[in-house]
Amino acid sequence: MKVTVYLHTGLKYYTGGAERVTVDGKTVRDCLNSLTDKYPRLKRILFDQTGRLLPLVTVSLNSKTVGEDDLNQPVNEDSELHLLPVIAGG
Repeated sequence: MKVTVYLHTGLKYYTGGAERVTVDGKTVRDCLNSLTDKYPRLKRILFDQTGRLLPLVTVSLNSKTVGEDDLNQPVNEDSELHLLPVIAGG
């Protein structure tokens, strides 16, 4: 199934400037894996060496934040994944 992934400006570097990418997948994890297959440099930003989601990027599915425990959540053709880098400061 085709799902659209939207990338925040700070992540476009890893996709050659693309703000929006279409990927295949049945779950959030499938979609993220498809994304990192297309753009391997994103893998180290999204996942640790064991495949767990890193806290460097917030992943949202249809405006709801997705955590490690939600990666097997199913997606459909209308689903939108948004990736936003976590920003800290003071």
